[in-house]
Amino acid sequence: MSLSAKLYALIAIFFLSMFSLMVLSSLDTKETLFADRQIKTQNLVENAYSIIEHFYKLEQAGALSQADAQSEALKVIKGLSYDGNNYFWVNDYTPTMVMHPKKPALDGKDLSGVKDPNGTALFLDMVAVVKAEGAGFVPYMWSKPGKEGDADVVAPKISYVQGFELMLMMFKRLSIKTYKKVALSF
Repeated sequence: MSLSAKLYALIAIFFLSMFSLMVLSSLDTKETLFADRQIKTQNLVENAYSIIEHFYKLEQAGALSQADAQSEALKVIKGLSYDGNNYFWVNDYTPTMVMHPKKPALDGKDLSGVKDPNGTALFLDMVAVVKAEGAGFVPYMWSKPGKEGDADVVAPKISYVQGFELMLMMFKRLSIKTYKKVALSF
């Protein structure tokens, strides 16, 4: 093999190695971003959960009736939003929607028959996680309405769920698509 061929082979190996390192680094970055967003979501739900705890303590101290404590907690949580259009919703263990800030028509509706496009009964799965572990992440698929004239888009989602003594559950949904956008933007 000539000297120039050896040099070209060495350069090719160098660039292939650099490319491999970039791909591995990108995968690691994507996983790290996803884990960071999961932690952020969990922390947000725990903060919203503390609102329920606050009003529960007021009820236990006799400052509010149970109905008033629940009503006030739901009002505060309904007004919470972050990162633009993200929000919390609350449903009970049956599962019935207690409060949905973006779709109030869902309030009072039985969610036990709601399934994602893959047939997963996501709200029943959420209740099962809370009953078994007290809190946790639940993956599922969710259909987002497309822009006017476009078809709906089905995307993977993950919600962090946490139970409460008064049978209320808090949820916050994460879009996995968001992580892909963030990870690919590097």
